[in-house]
Amino acid sequence: MHTILVPTDFTADCDLAFQIACNIARDQDCEIIVLHIVRPDNCSKQDLDGDEIDHDSTLYQSCWDRFARLQVLASDIPLSFQVKVGPLVETMIDVADAEHCDAIVLAAHPHCYLHRQIYGSVSQSLARRCRCPVVCLSPPGFQQEPASLASGMGQEVLAKTVVSH
Repeated sequence: MHTILVPTDFTADCDLAFQIACNIARDQDCEIIVLHIVRPDNCSKQDLDGDEIDHDSTLYQSCWDRFARLQVLASDIPLSFQVKVGPLVETMIDVADAEHCDAIVLAAHPHCYLHRQIYGSVSQSLARRCRCPVVCLSPPGFQQEPASLASGMGQEVLAKTVVSH
């Protein structure tokens, strides 16, 4: 294993996923890419430089300040930070593919059953569509709906993991 992708929205659940990714990275001697995704409807034109986040924008600086806090927790691990604009699942997959990530570690955010039925689950959609293993950490007390989290990749099947913490 060489690279772990850790998507974050800087919540406490994502901080836990980051800490677990750090433990894996230390054990496997690999790097971590921390990814923050901004939905297109959640940013203004002043924050953008074409299709990318302008590095001089307040939005980018706010994300960078939060990333600096994570760097302190993992000063012994090679870290990089990316802020992307786009839909969540597709952007995670694009970054994982472009960076040749060996795994994705993310936090599940609990939603009610009706919300998941209407909008779907980001973690389940990612696990079904992504080529690399996905470790999805559920917050304490969160009941994951039973679902098949295996994704076919040609003749090979990668097991996707949901971990309750």
